[in-house]
Amino acid sequence: MFLSCNIAFSSLPVFLPTILTSMGYTPLISQALSAPPYIFATLLLLTTAYLSDRSRSRSPFVLAHAALGSASYGLIALGGHLRWPALVRYALVYPAAASFFSAIAIIIAWTMNNQEGKTKKGVGMTVLNVVGQMGPIIGARLYPDTDKPYFIRGMVTCAVAMAVVGLLAGVLRWVLIRENAKRAAEARGDEGGLLARGAGEETTRFVLML
Repeated sequence: MFLSCNIAFSSLPVFLPTILTSMGYTPLISQALSAPPYIFATLLLLTTAYLSDRSRSRSPFVLAHAALGSASYGLIALGGHLRWPALVRYALVYPAAASFFSAIAIIIAWTMNNQEGKTKKGVGMTVLNVVGQMGPIIGARLYPDTDKPYFIRGMVTCAVAMAVVGLLAGVLRWVLIRENAKRAAEARGDEGGLLARGAGEETTRFVLML
């Protein structure tokens, strides 16, 4: 999931001024228009993080943003194919940018939440970054000058990448539900749902966050 998000994360921010210039805006206007989508993305990210923490749930938000991102990129690509007005395609950049920023934040938090203990959290974040940082290797090559002015291939690739995020989030949620059920069954015989660790020492069962 992190790798797929990083494909979009490492491509659109870098190439957005070029994409906007190709839409017909001047270089100066393109630079100015590059900022608002990230202001919108920041506001949506903060809202998503707040709601996710309040609900103690991660997967619904990853699924929602993956769907939003895939649809937005897909519509930008379609708009290029059908020669939609530049303003319409620019408007679609807002949900596209917001989707991968929010998804990345939730994926990082989700990884930390489901690792019990500092050692596992450290290893989990290491693996997350080793795999995830391969995404920019792909993302940095998605918008070559030969694809101007609509960059349809790059947009389609990002749409597919965000769809993969949603698919993997659904699979992971299913795996975690099964694992929680297994742990609950194993703990069912323990008094009060507590697992004994040693003489006089008890701890509640570690429940994986969905």
